[in-house]
Amino acid sequence: MNLNVSVVVPVYNTKQYLQQAFDSLLVQKEFIKEIIIVNDGSTDGSGELLEKLYGKNQLIKLLHTENNGQGYARNLGTLNSTGDYIYYFDSDDIVEPNLFKKFNNALIENPALELFCFSGQSFLDKDTSAKEIVNKSLLSDSSYKRKVNKICKSGEVAFNLLIKNKGFFPGPPFYILKKSILVKNKIKFNSIRYEDEEFTHKLFLYAGKTYITNEVLFKRRVRSGSTMQKSGNFSDIAGYFEIVNSLAKLKKLNFISNETKQTIEKRIINFLKLIIQLRTIKKISLSKNQKKTYKNFLKPYLLKYSNLKTFYYKFPFEYKIRNLKKRFFN
Repeated sequence: MNLNVSVVVPVYNTKQYLQQAFDSLLVQKEFIKEIIIVNDGSTDGSGELLEKLYGKNQLIKLLHTENNGQGYARNLGTLNSTGDYIYYFDSDDIVEPNLFKKFNNALIENPALELFCFSGQSFLDKDTSAKEIVNKSLLSDSSYKRKVNKICKSGEVAFNLLIKNKGFFPGPPFYILKKSILVKNKIKFNSIRYEDEEFTHKLFLYAGKTYITNEVLFKRRVRSGSTMQKSGNFSDIAGYFEIVNSLAKLKKLNFISNETKQTIEKRIINFLKLIIQLRTIKKISLSKNQKKTYKNFLKPYLLKYSNLKTFYYKFPFEYKIRNLKKRFFN
């Protein structure tokens, strides 16, 4: 048995979910070295409840900070971790009771393993109606399925395989990773919106031997108050700008294959389209300076990719027409 997993859990105003979330971890305590909880300035009593429930638990390190965001909390937890492997867990979700046993078995069979990838399944919170969920695809049974069972010689090979099979997900709770990947390559979570996207791309490209299983070992709660359900603003767009910039840098890495470079380029184009869609669909209003930033960022890409330029002008118009049709003919 390898007791070398540090579980890092940022907590921010999730009081009603904490006990269920941590119970799902603690039933597997024989496979966990430590659980590091970072209370990120919660104002709903989460910090007090954590102290009451787990303050004296020898397995748990409980840290309290001002509200600095999920990325900061994960970085702090990583800094305080002592395990060889890290699992980033979210405090409103649930892990299956055999997650760490499965990982332990995979590690025994593959001692050089650096990245363990598994499938997940979403579930609707009991206090949330499906009508409140903006992105209905989150409720699909296939939303977080890998569709692949394979051991890859590197994270880069796994990255291309998962992208091809539509089984690549940015959420850190879908991975157990070797801490040395982060340390050697100075990878951390940046303080931006959608920091998971930037982090996970780096993780895969720098990871060694990677194990992929289609087995569901994690359950993601879908609720109306979660970060994923918040309305859009310029910080969302700025977050995607940073992801595109990060991908552009990763594309220049001298050790990646041409296939990987092509995969990254396609993802850059898809993120740029997502930015255009986001601003249109969520009707994000921009200040004068924000409009300038938006146009200046997109300009070189619109000049480089003719299909993106077409999409830039075409999508807002088509979206408006679709809404008018729904309004008058449905």
